[in-house]
Amino acid sequence: MMTPNELKQLAQEAVLQQPSLDWLKLPPQARETFAGLEIPSRKTETWKYSPLTPLLQQDYLSRAADVPAVDHQARKLLAELPAGHRLVFVNGRLQSSLSDFADLENQGIVTRFSEASDTQRQLINQHLGNAFPAREHVFAALNYSAVADGVLIHLPQDYQVQQPLQLVFLSSPTEQPGYGQSRVLLQAEAGAGLHLIEQYASLGVSDLFHNHVMEINLQDNARLIHERLQVEQENLIHINGLHINLGAGSHYEQHALAFGSALKRNDINLNFKGGNAYSRLNGVFLSKHRQHIDNHINLEHGVPHCNSDTLYKGFITGHSRAVFNGRIHIHPHAQKTAAHLNNRNLLLSQQAELDTKPELEIYADDVKCSHGASIGKLDESALFYFQSRGIDRAAAEAMLCLGFVNEMVAQFPTESVRTLGRARLMEFFNDVEQLKDLWSLE
Repeated sequence: MMTPNELKQLAQEAVLQQPSLDWLKLPPQARETFAGLEIPSRKTETWKYSPLTPLLQQDYLSRAADVPAVDHQARKLLAELPAGHRLVFVNGRLQSSLSDFADLENQGIVTRFSEASDTQRQLINQHLGNAFPAREHVFAALNYSAVADGVLIHLPQDYQVQQPLQLVFLSSPTEQPGYGQSRVLLQAEAGAGLHLIEQYASLGVSDLFHNHVMEINLQDNARLIHERLQVEQENLIHINGLHINLGAGSHYEQHALAFGSALKRNDINLNFKGGNAYSRLNGVFLSKHRQHIDNHINLEHGVPHCNSDTLYKGFITGHSRAVFNGRIHIHPHAQKTAAHLNNRNLLLSQQAELDTKPELEIYADDVKCSHGASIGKLDESALFYFQSRGIDRAAAEAMLCLGFVNEMVAQFPTESVRTLGRARLMEFFNDVEQLKDLWSLE
């Protein structure tokens, strides 16, 4: 197994040596930033509960993951999603043969970095890497150190995309361990609106390290509804950075369902840049067997008169481990802020572990804020109620478990996404030792 220093050296010798688009300003800066950073270890506060052991066990960074032909498998999976504009990535690379975004491409709404016009290049150089400090996100710095391509989504002022835009990231079996890096920049001008559906899934078992970064800039009164499904196979390593700037009067709403894997890390950072902005985060995460999932959410309330509501639920069983770190930071000038964060967790196994750490840091005196976390097992009184109605205990446990997470999935705005999410939940519970004989997928 490699040490963190050996991993960093390997990254500098392999990933960072890959060519980038010659007009991009960010890669040289990112390489310099990455060179000055340490690979996270247990001594790194934001990574203390999530060791990088799975990433250190194999040589992922020596080669970019190959992209085998997966059309038949992929199209079967894509048929489960709603019709509409679609960008499909396999092992981190955009696949035109599986995608369908010609209408948006012709309008200049969706553009690959490698095909950007001079005006689009200026936009990319202006905004790429500006939604977060790279020194605080070492894997984002690694992602931006070599940029051969990416996707720009640019919504002009008051432009409304009528159909949902889907981003589908598929992992596929590879001959050797490798990495896939992908990046998306979404720029929504004042008054623009978009419904974004983002899905991560697997077409089989693959030795893949997927390092993904998405930056979203919502200008004044822009609106984004964002649905996310992360349901990859178990041995995948996935580090995902989502960084959002909210302008005055903007609205961001996220609904997320995430399963664990060998190592999954979700970094979500929201920066309130203009007054009267609003965010809602509604998420559920599940882990079983020996999976690991880490959710780090940071809300930077930097201006007055902004509201945020965050509720995440966790379901942890087997010998798995889950982490939730939610932080609300109220800056000195952010008066009249209302920010609420809660994490509720169901721990089904004595061998499983959950580390939850809600944080509230306030430097203003006229705010309404709350944060909290709870960890519990199945409610004995609820189980007794079911049993008193003739339902055996095992079935009652199964019903309570599904109800706990289904309450969150039921709030997803799109019916087909809700249906897909519930189907994946049933598959998940079918593979949980205590529950496996209680569900039918017919």
